Amino acid sequence: MEQKQHYVAIGRGEGLVARFGDVLTYLPDGARARPLLQLLTTVAPPALPQALAGLAHGPETDTVPAFGALIPAGDCLHLIVRGEVIADVEAGGGQRRLGSGGRPLVDEPVPPWFDRITICGAATTFVPCADTDLVAGVVPGGGFVLQSALARSAAQQAPQPAPATTRARPVTGILTADDGAGYPLDRPYIIGRNPMIDPAVVSGAASPISLPDDPQVSRVHAYVTVSGGMVLVRDAQTVGGTHIAAPGDQTWTQIGDQPVELLPGCYLRIGQKILTYQVPAQSQ
Repeated sequence: MEQKQHYVAIGRGEGLVARFGDVLTYLPDGARARPLLQLLTTVAPPALPQALAGLAHGPETDTVPAFGALIPAGDCLHLIVRGEVIADVEAGGGQRRLGSGGRPLVDEPVPPWFDRITICGAATTFVPCADTDLVAGVVPGGGFVLQSALARSAAQQAPQPAPATTRARPVTGILTADDGAGYPLDRPYIIGRNPMIDPAVVSGAASPISLPDDPQVSRVHAYVTVSGGMVLVRDAQTVGGTHIAAPGDQTWTQIGDQPVELLPGCYLRIGQKILTYQVPAQSQ
């Protein structure tokens, strides 16, 4: 894992993020981090997975704090989590989550062709700080994102979500939520349980609509863009799906990962949340 091939963005929040060479670690409890940090700096990376497993399964397991770590070994990475720490691995358009599940320690290999790996606390919403890139040392943070340079470049060049400046004419409507919140359709939006992790939100190209308390919603669930005066919606290949409906429809229509136009007055459902595309009468 060469530095020029990857970027390490730091997340806002409590805890410590450390990088020693190509070894990356997040510890939610900074007050208990010193012994583990000493281990990471004194043991060679190939021997670290076994050393960490020995600690977690040993007689002093109760003294070992929660942590998440990425450790290079041969042609793969060891992804190790303990306690209330989770890891999301994105590769080839798919995503999977790793947690300890109550076990003392979980160690899984990650192939080198991943796009992005996020390690953070299980009970917090992860928000990466834009333009951060940890090269070495220990810094405060609520987790980290390891992203390949290729994936980062592709995300920055991707046409979706499209910038608002590409619209042929302004759209003056808004998306209104069933709780009264309104989102003006003068910009792209990323909708999800933690949309702040999406590169378009990190770079400022899109705004987030966060639905943190709905288990049916993926971290990045759907994209809303405006192009040529049309409001377009597409699903982020989620398990729960994204649905639309017109007024009077008795059933919801599930959409895929290709943009579909959302007409004025129609409804967009993400999990339990329903958004309505409303346009003022003088703008129609």
